Amino acid sequence: MHSWTGNLVTNRNFEHFWLNEGFTVFLERKVNDDLKPTNPLTRLVVELKGVHPDDAFSTVPYEKGSLFLRYLEDLLGGPEVFDDFLRSYLNKFARKSLDTDQFKAYLLDYFKDNDKLKAVDWNAWLYTSGMPPILDASNLTIESVELEDGTSLEYVLDEPVPNYGSKFTITLPKISSSGEK
Repeated sequence: MHSWTGNLVTNRNFEHFWLNEGFTVFLERKVNDDLKPTNPLTRLVVELKGVHPDDAFSTVPYEKGSLFLRYLEDLLGGPEVFDDFLRSYLNKFARKSLDTDQFKAYLLDYFKDNDKLKAVDWNAWLYTSGMPPILDASNLTIESVELEDGTSLEYVLDEPVPNYGSKFTITLPKISSSGEK
């Protein structure tokens, strides 16, 4: 969305910054309405053949990607261990472009003596549509919670996921009582 609402059309100065960010969030939420759990654009690594790159932009890479990194951090020993990896990763790839396979190879090499990485389901995290693999959708219930800026869906697990708890919230566009956005 930023390529439309930040580059194609941009604010005159930062006094009007909302024109970039407000439109970006508004349009992202409109697009996210179409992202059902089976949509291939809910994968971390998406196949863009026949898809315009702008159509692939959503909050999925941000939220699911962040959750994946948090999962790795917790799995590998917490910030005490993972922070050193982050510094090493940023130094190694500074001013370079990389892909997921290079990231994975670097992580596996850096933590080559940590057997906990064998527990990672790389295919499920990176190439499978829908919810992150640490969430078992069969034991999810959905509760609706009204927020000031819109409606959020709160997914509540019957059994908490270690280190993550039992509640995950996704904010959606506010819908009026008539069903209009």
